[in-house]
Amino acid sequence: MTVSLEKTKNLKTPKAQETRERIFKTALEMFKEKGFEKVTMRDIAKNCQMAVGAAYYYFKTKEDLIFDFYLQTQDDHYQESIKVFAETKDAQERIRKVIEIKIEQFIPYRGMLSALFRIAGDPNHRLSPFSEESKKIREEAVDIFRLALEGSNLKIKGEVRTFLPYLFWLYQMGIILFWIHDRSEGQKQTHVLLKHSLKIIFQLIRLSRLPGLKKLRQNILQMLNQVQK
Repeated sequence: MTVSLEKTKNLKTPKAQETRERIFKTALEMFKEKGFEKVTMRDIAKNCQMAVGAAYYYFKTKEDLIFDFYLQTQDDHYQESIKVFAETKDAQERIRKVIEIKIEQFIPYRGMLSALFRIAGDPNHRLSPFSEESKKIREEAVDIFRLALEGSNLKIKGEVRTFLPYLFWLYQMGIILFWIHDRSEGQKQTHVLLKHSLKIIFQLIRLSRLPGLKKLRQNILQMLNQVQK
């Protein structure tokens, strides 16, 4: 216990934080150049000119480095999204810009994310967006969409509105996957898809309020309730 407390204390010193940041930045550059799967902790330590054991002192696994990457980008995403919410109350515009911010963040890491999405396909992997380990990051990402809808011009209540943040997070995942595989110049097709698909989605959301679609709405909500249990 004493050793653990001492280690925690040491990791908070300026020198330790500087070393940790150096390992983190070196690892990301290597992941971008060689791919996440091909880089080992030994490779990272070598590039940092330090012993492997010293690198493990700061990060137990290279997956921990990715979790740090997710947490940092998630925090930046939140800060930039808040600025958007102050600029417009249009729900569709808010959602579009939130997703565009995320894509913009990921541009330097597009190759690395391609490998990570292959890993993420394994529901038992720590880096899966649906894993228990990534729960905090997932919930924070969903909360951004919840904030996007709060105070917006979207006039919809009840369970439909409750599920929308989670559904928009899933939608964002799909858009990012499309963007990773988009071979058009500047990934223009992704932005075309985002623009037009969001228009259709919001048309469907508004149509869901019609009395004639009550039964369909109930069936969809029942399915979502069961899936999220």
